[in-house]
Order: sequence, then structure tokens, then C-alpha cells
Amino acid sequence: MKIKKFNEKTKVDYFVIGLSAFLKNVDRKIVENYINDPDTYEKLGDYIGLNLKPEFEWVTALGIIEAVELIINDASENTNIKI
Repeated sequence: MKIKKFNEKTKVDYFVIGLSAFLKNVDRKIVENYINDPDTYEKLGDYIGLNLKPEFEWVTALGIIEAVELIINDASENTNIKI
């Protein structure tokens, strides 16, 4: 078993942080399922649709998923984060 260092975050951690900007609450298990099997995006999309903060109700769930993915991937490529 790998022990995480204090500042070491996983892609799931960053995804939860990213989603928390748009959602009232984030279910980490649904995020873990999506990260491990991207074909489960419909479950994550449904969850996002039901938990959006009121100011983001105009945004699509797919748009939020893609935005968070892009932010994480770009930050990783730019070495701003390590996943």
C-alpha cells in the first residue's frame, strides 16, 4: 500500500476540487468510478445535474466534466501539479 505524502494529490483529489467549484457537494466515490472507468460518465453527469450550485444551472454536465479534465490535464502537462 502506498502512503500519500501530505501534499501529494491524486487525479481523483484534483477532480473533486475542480467539481466543488460547480457543485453543492461532491461524492468522491462517483468521481473515483469515473476516473477508473470513463465509460461511467453518465452516472457522473447525472450526479452533476442534480447537485449544481444555482449559479451554474445553465452549464451542461458534460461541459463541466470536460472543463475539469482540461484544467487537470493542462496543469499536469505544465508541471503545475503532479498526478
